[in-house]
Amino acid sequence: MIHFTCSKCGEAMEAPESIRGENLKCPACGYLQKVAGENPDVMKPLGNVEPICPYCNKPLKKKPKQRSKCPLCGNYFRVRTRPQDRQQVLVTEEQAEEIAKQYYEGYGRDPENWLQEKRKAWDQQWGDLNKQSGEYAKNGFWGLYRNCRYAMGDVLQAEAYFILTNLKCSKEEELGIKALSRMKQAIRVYLEVALFDLNGANNNNEFKLREDRIQFWDIAPAVMDWIVELSTNLGIQRDDLREMFYEVADLYKNFPFSLTTGMAWRRLGEALTEYDAMVAAKGKETMKARESKG
Repeated sequence: MIHFTCSKCGEAMEAPESIRGENLKCPACGYLQKVAGENPDVMKPLGNVEPICPYCNKPLKKKPKQRSKCPLCGNYFRVRTRPQDRQQVLVTEEQAEEIAKQYYEGYGRDPENWLQEKRKAWDQQWGDLNKQSGEYAKNGFWGLYRNCRYAMGDVLQAEAYFILTNLKCSKEEELGIKALSRMKQAIRVYLEVALFDLNGANNNNEFKLREDRIQFWDIAPAVMDWIVELSTNLGIQRDDLREMFYEVADLYKNFPFSLTTGMAWRRLGEALTEYDAMVAAKGKETMKARESKG
């Protein structure tokens, strides 16, 4: 059983482990809270709803709406909206930082157990997408097939970044190695999606190129984002990326693509160069904006 108190009124409550993640209603005040998401064992309501200084606990004339200085103790306090009941409260600097953490989905949760829960959802999502992509392939819906593969890439990178972000493991540890493996799988899937974009995949059982040249040779910007980010984080050089692209393309060697693998790679290379130039230009604009403000 999970034992905790209501985040709003403090009523003692308990619930079976089987409902972790579901909404539970307090029998005393009716407040509804998500057992796993808000983790009531750990998440305590912070701050003062009434106009009371959170430092000296002395009453104020009125409740401020922004950062203010207590006229009695001289401390500056902040105004925050806490996640449990969406009430605006007066908090100390330390409490403000803690409330910011409470908005994080995994606040107070054991990372290992949370990872297992996430994996169940990812495995289910992967299976559903894999099945759906097979159906689309049978019917020649290559545009929809491409969308499924993109979503499958998202599943892979989501697990990788979850591990590296929440479990704080090194890349040499078992979980770290698992995360890197997922990242490598993800970039291959995104290269596959880029291959379909470059060849003009549609849902009429054909591949048809656009007549006009558009940004990134019609590769979706989000796909470019992930290819660049993952290759950077994995330290994959352009020649290695080319080799990966050719390996991915070889899986579809019998497809009636509009472009040869060599032509497709040249266009992807041009798209990557275009992407780098765009990022550099945005960086210069940001620097100029900062200089003008300074």
